Amino acid sequence: VSIRDPYFRLVPLVIPPPSFFEELASKLRELWPPGDKDGKWAWRDSVPNLADRLKVLWENRLEGKEYSIEDCLAVANRYLSRFELDTKYMQILKYFIWKQKNLINSDGKIKYIVESKFADMLEGKSDEDAVQNEWESIMSSSDFGEGNLV
Repeated sequence: VSIRDPYFRLVPLVIPPPSFFEELASKLRELWPPGDKDGKWAWRDSVPNLADRLKVLWENRLEGKEYSIEDCLAVANRYLSRFELDTKYMQILKYFIWKQKNLINSDGKIKYIVESKFADMLEGKSDEDAVQNEWESIMSSSDFGEGNLV
């Protein structure tokens, strides 16, 4: 391995073992309501699918950061407490972990933006900060001209 090797890192990545993601997925799944949101989308998903989403989130957004399962569950419970009386605007679990938005710019090219309410809350960002950061990212990422958000 040489320093020029793109996979060489002086500091090892802090990525939890697969059992962490499976355990966290299982515990998060228990917090979300059973059944379907609006009769269309499952509130929960399978543990393997959720574990995969969590792993992707850690590799792409939470790289090098350490959070315990208890930290993650506390964030999820704080999020869910906002919707005790009305779940209309509550995200299904897989979208709470991360959700991809597609933007079409004026040239017809698609730009993908990933948002994660879960990661925002773990990192201590308020909802207002997250919304502001998302729009700043959208506006600075491309020239949309007559483009549309899809």
